[in-house]
Amino acid sequence: MNYIWDLIIRAEQSGIPKHELQFVVAKSFSPYMELSSGLLNSTYVERIVEINPHYRFDELFGELLDVNYEEDMELRETIFDILVHYMAEFDLRSGMNKREFHIRFAMAELEQGLWGERVRERWALFGRREQETVAANLLNLYETGEAVYWFKDTIAKLYPESIVSLKSDDWNELLVHIDKRENERDRVKVGLLKELFLPIGYGADVFWREYVGVIGAEQTMIIGETALY
Repeated sequence: MNYIWDLIIRAEQSGIPKHELQFVVAKSFSPYMELSSGLLNSTYVERIVEINPHYRFDELFGELLDVNYEEDMELRETIFDILVHYMAEFDLRSGMNKREFHIRFAMAELEQGLWGERVRERWALFGRREQETVAANLLNLYETGEAVYWFKDTIAKLYPESIVSLKSDDWNELLVHIDKRENERDRVKVGLLKELFLPIGYGADVFWREYVGVIGAEQTMIIGETALY
């Protein structure tokens, strides 16, 4: 990590909210790097972040950090932290296109409970990258109306070894095979995906580890490893 935007992304991926980060002026730093970590290639995110403010923002911080002025240090440190948080947010957004903004808005609505408290509670079970995947496909769903397709795509991205198929005798019933042991967390997550993506009248039976035999899918046709249905 060398830039504050990189640090913010790593912090979010590690479950550390941006507001818990505190930016301070590094006591010693390299003139060729913005972040001043003890380890050059560190990927660990600490909540107190030392930075070199002159690397990109000397024009902004030059007078504020004048070494000949020693008064109001606590106030200056607070202002510095606030301004760096602002610049970090600007850094993040400056590289985003319109669609990425829409994905962030969708994620914020789900997180804040605008889709209902029950959805908000289950949404918190998804990791950051999983949330981005789900939010992006929700936008795809509203743009195309292809509910089953984007449900299958979301399941495939979150559970790479999964198979989603239609029942041959019932066009609105799906069979979902996920190649991992069932656990409460994943069961609730898959249940939420069903609610978010599948239209009224559609159902989906979920099988964990063992497959129902599907003609044409070899991994589901292994003798002794198929589920009765």
